[in-house]
Amino acid sequence: MNASQILLDCGKVFLGNAPPGAPATQAAKVNEISQAASREGMLGLVAHVLSPSDLAAGQLLRQEALRNLIWTAEIARIDRGFQRVGLEAMVLKGGAMLSLLYQDALAVRFLSDLDLLVRPEDLAKAGQTLRGLGYRGDGSGFLHRELGLAVDLHHEPFVRLPGAFGFSPARIWSDSCPLDPARYGALRAMCAEDSFLYACVHALKHGYSKAMWIIDLALMSRLVDPQLLWSRAVQSRCERAVFYALVLCEAMFKEPLDARFHFAFLRLNFLERKYLDGVALRRMAPDLGKLVMVFSVPGWSSRLALLWSLLSPRGSGLGWLQRLSELRSKLARVITARRAPNIDQP
Repeated sequence: MNASQILLDCGKVFLGNAPPGAPATQAAKVNEISQAASREGMLGLVAHVLSPSDLAAGQLLRQEALRNLIWTAEIARIDRGFQRVGLEAMVLKGGAMLSLLYQDALAVRFLSDLDLLVRPEDLAKAGQTLRGLGYRGDGSGFLHRELGLAVDLHHEPFVRLPGAFGFSPARIWSDSCPLDPARYGALRAMCAEDSFLYACVHALKHGYSKAMWIIDLALMSRLVDPQLLWSRAVQSRCERAVFYALVLCEAMFKEPLDARFHFAFLRLNFLERKYLDGVALRRMAPDLGKLVMVFSVPGWSSRLALLWSLLSPRGSGLGWLQRLSELRSKLARVITARRAPNIDQP
């Protein structure tokens, strides 16, 4: 059994879509499994599943739990700082998942940094507040050197995707809910449906490079109202991104979605099927995600506008020559990944 298959089996066990029990592993492959799990953002999850029968996994699980305990304490400290100055912030991505989906298994969800969405008029004040809490940085990126923790501030849900998806910031804020009313006063989270849509677009944009994102989506799919979710997906023009996510939840982790999402069906073309098959087998270059995302948006005018925003150096801090060199490098990586043999094969 190769490392990728062991990770997928661990995911199925964690989700309850396979019988309990650790997948069979070979001592010689422990390092390979650990590297693959780290790459996929699944180190804590794999340790959680393997820990009953593996002492090393149990030690790793404790390390991951300690790191996330540090994060949860810091999130609470940021919340208190924002409360003092009358600010609200919405926790995005892993920080929200950690609080909403993994409270009973804190070590499972790796958190590399904290993403906060603030209203545009609050951006400067939020940055000032973070600096008062010991962070250093300007604009959107902040780092606490002593703690080794990073916080990114956003004033819009999606960076460099203007007009591609019809997300209304005002509606997202009005439909948001407290992240955890028992613990936080200033921090909020998107409602379940908006969180799912956001996670779908984010995962597609980055080519589903972390299998843990699909675990997140599988868990979130159990919390949403399917009809409301699909209605908002159509309104936001991201129904294909949502359908891709549903396909991957089933293909990778056997998440049973047919009964609840029977109406959410789209006909995929040959290239979409090939792309999703490659993602499910973990053989697809992540850089292709942005290209697939472009063609997932309805209407050629929207596709061209999105493609231009992704290719343009504006907002990336690069000049045109640097940007073109970067794009050539990405294309070379895609070609290399497609030509390379599957190293996970036994």
